[in-house]
Amino acid sequence: FGSKSLQAAACWNCIGVVRYIMPFGDSDKALEAHHTSLGVRRSILGDSHLDVGTTWNNIGRVHFQRGNYNDAMFAYQHALRIRRAVLGESVDVAATIFNMGQAYHQLGERREALALYEEFLGMAKN
Repeated sequence: FGSKSLQAAACWNCIGVVRYIMPFGDSDKALEAHHTSLGVRRSILGDSHLDVGTTWNNIGRVHFQRGNYNDAMFAYQHALRIRRAVLGESVDVAATIFNMGQAYHQLGERREALALYEEFLGMAKN
């Protein structure tokens, strides 16, 4: 237990989520909390652990809400690589694919967005 423990990392991730969803949330503090969680999780679990992927996805959501779509895509790509490797086809993988589709849509990359939305729907049918 301690400030560099997995328990603390989980708590930082939760703080980031709460700061992100609160009315008048503070996205700077949400990102700070998520990056703290990410650093601890990566140092203990490595770069390919599912919890690291979840944190990357959460970082992507904050960037998306801020309108930083390229930063969101960077985070989502990390999340998707990890989630696919660990989970295969799953609801978490589908969520990240949908999130990436939204980011591409906002960037005006409609073909890429459409491909991801269709991939999401294909997964949803199974």
